[in-house]
Amino acid sequence: RESRAAVVYNSMASDDYDSSEDAELFLDSNLGDVPAVYTVAGTMAATINQTSELRDIPIGVYGNSDELVTLTFNGVAKFPGTTLYDAKTQRETALFDGSTLTLTANTHGRYFLRAGTPTANEAVATESIRIYTVSDKLIVTSTEDLQTVAVYDFSGRVVYSMDRLSTHSVNIALPKGTYIVKATGRHEEETRKVLIK
Repeated sequence: RESRAAVVYNSMASDDYDSSEDAELFLDSNLGDVPAVYTVAGTMAATINQTSELRDIPIGVYGNSDELVTLTFNGVAKFPGTTLYDAKTQRETALFDGSTLTLTANTHGRYFLRAGTPTANEAVATESIRIYTVSDKLIVTSTEDLQTVAVYDFSGRVVYSMDRLSTHSVNIALPKGTYIVKATGRHEEETRKVLIK
């Protein structure tokens, strides 16, 4: 049993989800026992992610259980200095072709891929907040601790709110619909429209 996800550097690619560049993670009920690895394009979990920004790309695994899975990284030799950042431990680990990471399925918002651009002119960010969806889950994550998360429906009603957080990730199950999500960290604020399918 295996699944794959690809991050493709393209200087002309959109950093948001674009169906002509990226492939959304589709969860097949017939393959429910196979954990699915994904990265994030804009607000979408993706199996193919073309991006011009190779900094703090969330990597996660969706699964029906908490079984252990092993991720193997290939192709990272093209980007010297590629690391995997763990927001929970706040540690970066150098990645090489064939590097592995064992984690539980249903790991969302903890790991971030960091790589240099081919020109090595990439700016170093101190904090990165990402808001995205996986199936019926809204994932809000940050490379530093989140402070607040608020979710609004399109009538402006608050459907979820939490403050005084001291965690790097929040997972919220929501009914189908469109929502506005606002998250703040110590140094950054992010607001996104998301669709729960």
